[in-house]
Amino acid sequence: MPEFAYIARVSATMAVSNASKGIDHVDLGFTAPQIAAARAAMITAMATDGVGVALGGINFLYEGSDPTTGWGHHLPAGSTVTVRRQENIALLHFIRADTVDAVITVTLEY
Repeated sequence: MPEFAYIARVSATMAVSNASKGIDHVDLGFTAPQIAAARAAMITAMATDGVGVALGGINFLYEGSDPTTGWGHHLPAGSTVTVRRQENIALLHFIRADTVDAVITVTLEY
């Protein structure tokens, strides 16, 4: 089986505003054992809120620092990225990148 063939185990959604939130933030609700076991994290910045209101993109970092609205890996609204390796996943932090709040869904894979 290829290294990247993981199985989705747990997903959560949270709003992201102008304060950095980590993968361990209470809004996501992941437990420490879930984060420690994860080998991949699929992150989607939602395009709309479900009733048609446009949402913003995010900036994220996975090296131990907090991103800012002007610094980090940019993930536009409506886009998805996968971060691999538990060492990176444990350090994930998110912040909105636009003037509009964002909503992300994160799926941890084992």
